[in-house]
Order: sequence, then C-alpha cells, then structure tokens
Amino acid sequence: MRVKVEGLLISKIPFGDKHFIAKLLLRNGKKISVVFYGARGAGKKRTSSLADLGHMLAVELGRAKYGEHLYPAKEWSLIWAPKKIREDYKAFSLMSLYFEIVAKFCLEDHLETESDEHDGPFRVLSNAVFFLEDSLKKGDFNPYEQLLLFLGKVFQDQGIFPKMGDCIFCDRKLEHVSQMSLVFEQGGFSCSLCLGPQSEGVGRDAWQFLNMVRSSSYQDFSFKTLEFQSIKSLCQLLLGHFCYQFHLEERQFRALPMVL
Repeated sequence: MRVKVEGLLISKIPFGDKHFIAKLLLRNGKKISVVFYGARGAGKKRTSSLADLGHMLAVELGRAKYGEHLYPAKEWSLIWAPKKIREDYKAFSLMSLYFEIVAKFCLEDHLETESDEHDGPFRVLSNAVFFLEDSLKKGDFNPYEQLLLFLGKVFQDQGIFPKMGDCIFCDRKLEHVSQMSLVFEQGGFSCSLCLGPQSEGVGRDAWQFLNMVRSSSYQDFSFKTLEFQSIKSLCQLLLGHFCYQFHLEERQFRALPMVL
C-alpha cells in the first residue's frame, strides 16, 4: 500500500467534534477518502488551515480498517493553497462546482501500487484552480469564461468532445454553416437545414469555442477573439452536454445555483 500521497482536497465533511473526512484527488487522477483527526480542534491553532478546500496536500496515510477504504491521515503538510479564491464568494462557489463535477467521474484509488502518473482529471482540475486563482490576482475574473474553459477541457479529457467536422445528419461541413445546434443525443452538431427552427442560438458559439479549446492549452487560451450571443446560455448548453453524457441532472450540483 502507498502511504505517502499528494492530492487536491475536493470535499470535506465534519466528523465528531474535532475531525473531518475529506476526498483527495491524487496526482494519478483518482480519489481517496481520508479522515483528518483533530483538524477541527479548538483552543489552539487550527490545523485545518493546512487542510481546506482547494489545498494541495502531501499526506502520510495510516492503514484503513479491513474491508474499508477510509484512510487516517497521520501527518500532512501544505504544498499550495489558493488564497484569493477563499476571499471571493463567486470564485469559491465556482471552485466548489469544479470539485463536484470531477468527483462524478474520477475513480477510487485503492493505493495498491505505486503511481507517479499525472492523469487527466488531476491535470484539468489543478489547471482550473490555478488559473481561477490567477484571474483573481490579475483582476480579470469572469466566472462564465472560467467555467466554459473548464468544461471544454473536461470534454477533451473524458472523451465526450462533440463531433465537430460535419453535420451529424447530412454531413454538411460545419465551417460553412452559420446556424447550428449541439444535439446531445447524437454527440455532435446539426446544421440549421436539418433542425430548422430548433437550432440553438448559441450553437455556433459553442462550435467556435470548442474548436479553440481543442487547439489551445489552458495557459495559451484567450477569450479576446470570441464574441458570444449569451455566455451564460453557452455555459448552460455545455453543462447540459456534460450531464447528458454522464447520465446526471443539474440539480445534483449543489454549487450550481451560486454560479449560474
């Protein structure tokens, strides 16, 4: 069993008067459940300051009880923490939504083999949190832009990127189409000739945005050349695509009403 791990703290719930149970997303893209004993203690400096949502932690684990997968944290230390996000309610809600989304598809790690691999979910989520924090430092935080980019990168990582080249019904080249719709059931875009008045007003925006996501890294992506009819509607459209592909409902995300 691996006893030393590093990961992002993506959820925490109280346990007793002084402890809490957390989910850590490890560098290999899998999650584990960890109990932090004494991390909510009162009367002395709170160690929870080193174990809060969004914190990157190095943790030494004890063994779980037989048949369980809840590991006690023997020691832990802080690697990195987003400071600005904690001070901004909207940004903190958005980060919480990121964590809820990733928790829906990342797998459990049983810590049976050594792994230093940096797998997709961790890479996407750590980039999302870092650049969210960076946008607050620069003073250009836009929650809708941050959510769009995160969802686009999740699509790439999880293999749910829509078909982008041709209309899913008539094979017409989409680069020559001015009005189109993202059709969840078909996993791609339809031209307006096939769906007519059903065509989404933000369908073309979604197609242009996703084309840029596919060819740009998190660091190099820029929204400056993009203009959207409604960026909020575009966020709702792409979140709807994600939910459809993973058989989820938007009401399952508690942080969503604070973001959209």
